[in-house]
Amino acid sequence: MKITQKQLRQIIKEELTRANEMYGAMPPRRFGATPEEVQAKIDYYRGEGSRMWMRGTEMEYEDMAAGGDAGGIRQDYYPNWNDGDFSAVLAAVSGGY
Repeated sequence: MKITQKQLRQIIKEELTRANEMYGAMPPRRFGATPEEVQAKIDYYRGEGSRMWMRGTEMEYEDMAAGGDAGGIRQDYYPNWNDGDFSAVLAAVSGGY
C-alpha cells in the first residue's frame, strides 16, 4: 500500500494532536541558557554568592564547562545550559577558563 506525502503529513498531524491530548503539549526545548540567566549567575557569584563560589562552586563550574555533570548538579539544575554558558560564568567571575 502506498500513501501520498499529503496523507503522511495528515497521519503525523493526527498522531501529534493525539499525543498532545494524552500527555499535554511538550514545552519547546532550548539549547543553552539565555543571556539573562548567565548574567544573573555572574551577578550572584560576584555578590552574595561569592563565598559559595570560593568554597567549591567554581570547581563545579569548571567540571560543567568541560562537559561534566558535577555530581548531578548540571542535570538537576542546569539541563538547558551548554558548556559555553558555564565557561562564560567562569570567565566573568574568576577571570578565566
